[in-house]
Amino acid sequence: ATWWTAGGATGAVAVYQPKGAASLAASYTNLANPGTNNAAPGTAPTFNAATGWTFDGATQYLSSGVTGNTDAWSYLFRYSGATGAGFAFGSLEANRLWGPRVTFGRIYFGNIFVDRGTLPAAGIYGQAGVNRYLDGASDGAFSSYSFTGTTALEIGRATGIATIYFNGSIQAVAIYNTTLTAPMVAAISTAMAAL
Repeated sequence: ATWWTAGGATGAVAVYQPKGAASLAASYTNLANPGTNNAAPGTAPTFNAATGWTFDGATQYLSSGVTGNTDAWSYLFRYSGATGAGFAFGSLEANRLWGPRVTFGRIYFGNIFVDRGTLPAAGIYGQAGVNRYLDGASDGAFSSYSFTGTTALEIGRATGIATIYFNGSIQAVAIYNTTLTAPMVAAISTAMAAL
């Protein structure tokens, strides 16, 4: 069993766990399918096995290589030490963005967003279809919106938002091409927290 399949979750297309990785190079490996959609540095983050990837909020980001995300996909990531208004994760194309601006408290889905208030500086944030989650519990939902992305999802910024980088650390990321159920998200969040 692996943490990204907790609760019976399926459909993982990219899974990264810099926390506990043997090296920066090893942290780029897509654990769900090594060799496919490994993370690639735009400008490499700082690496520490205890804290994972630390992004400077100015230049550092990674590309997941994952394209084709739709409104039915899911993601979760564990982060800490977040400051500023940068995007921890996402993509932008023709005003379609998928991802959160952590301490700014604005979460995007398609071309709509919600100002949910500042997220904590550390936690596990996720989205499964229109449903949002914080530390495994519901964080609200978006109204339905249909979109399909064609640019690669990025970590440490959102594709096309070159001036809004993430300042903080990321310990783990999982991207799914399925809509996870609430029990699955809760189980994965618990497993991520134990890393």
